[in-house]
Amino acid sequence: MKLKILSLLLISSQAFGANNTDIQSVYTSIEDADCKTIKVATETDPIDFYTGECVGLDGYSVLVTGGDLRYSIELKVDEKTVELTHLGAFHSPGSDKIEWRGPVKNGEVQPYALIFRLNIDDSFDQNDLPVGTDSLFVVRLDGAQSCVIGVVRQQSEMNNKARAIADDIKLPCLVVR
Repeated sequence: MKLKILSLLLISSQAFGANNTDIQSVYTSIEDADCKTIKVATETDPIDFYTGECVGLDGYSVLVTGGDLRYSIELKVDEKTVELTHLGAFHSPGSDKIEWRGPVKNGEVQPYALIFRLNIDDSFDQNDLPVGTDSLFVVRLDGAQSCVIGVVRQQSEMNNKARAIADDIKLPCLVVR
């Protein structure tokens, strides 16, 4: 009897370990050409603005939205929009790809997090011109309650650090301003 229980525990722990180590990333595009334009400024509008809806994963769409040189990433799920950041500085997507993280089930990634890059003009050079700094924003996917759980400022190994945050799904939500 002890041998049967020990065998079951060993098989269960091996199966559990295989699921935990099979975390992968999938990338989707947020390039204008790959997204559906929802709103765009015309020549007569006083400021630029744009909203594009891009293909996501697992029921999520990605919105690239903004105006006046402030363009952010938002999520759309179940017809609800989830705003992820409230940045005052000028910012724009720092990459044309978004990374989705999660375990592989039936040959497909089941995402529990996403990572996106913003270039934020939050410092100035010697001529008082804005200087952009890349930051990776890590989002826990939880339907309409999805939220940013970490921000990694430009540094070495920042992609790996962002993935480590994404894989720690117990982290609390942050208010990103």
